[in-house]
Amino acid sequence: MKEHFSEQQEHWTKHFEGYDVFQEAYPSYVRMMEAHVDALSDCQLILDSGAGTGNLTVRLLKSGRDVIAVDSNKDALKYLYDKCSNVDVLGTLETKQLDLSKPLPFADDIFDGIVSSLVIPFVSPHKEYFSENFRVLKPGGLFSISAAVPKEGAMDALMQDIGIKATESGILPEHKDVFNRMWETSRQNEKTILQNGLIADELVAMLEEVGFTDVTVSKEQPYDGYVVWITANKP
Repeated sequence: MKEHFSEQQEHWTKHFEGYDVFQEAYPSYVRMMEAHVDALSDCQLILDSGAGTGNLTVRLLKSGRDVIAVDSNKDALKYLYDKCSNVDVLGTLETKQLDLSKPLPFADDIFDGIVSSLVIPFVSPHKEYFSENFRVLKPGGLFSISAAVPKEGAMDALMQDIGIKATESGILPEHKDVFNRMWETSRQNEKTILQNGLIADELVAMLEEVGFTDVTVSKEQPYDGYVVWITANKP
């Protein structure tokens, strides 16, 4: 188990090496971040569940929200903390390294909103993950989730498009080695998505099963349909 955890840490550290450089230059990614922030506009205390390097966290902080950012990867959280320390933010930040497949160390009903961006299907069991998020969300709170859906060849298609945008913006070819390593880890990610991913109907059914209501699949599907964006409420 420890060996598997160590391998996962190494994988995500390698993946995050060039994540910010390329994703922040990719319009679909930026729009997805903005959509999450807009959806959570009425929420003050937000849990960023699987925060990664903090691109969503920093946007929430800039808009005046208070954020507890959690992730299993310590290197990602360091990137996140350093990033947020170097910009003007209006909200407060707390970070925690957590295994999101286990119960969350938070009391019931404390978050106004929760965001989970590109975390599913990399956290399992999915139902337990959703149940824990439901538990810590306040009644009336909002859960905003974007999840990769299983589609063969999705990562190669996405990385090709990201590469075109990066070339147009001048990021490539300077960072070609980093880009190639990110493409390699993205292909590994696709294997997990194909094995553990859920389509939109399955995600909706599972969210409703754990108690969420008003579960809505957005018509605006980022990443050309390779990612589904859903919002849900806790009654």
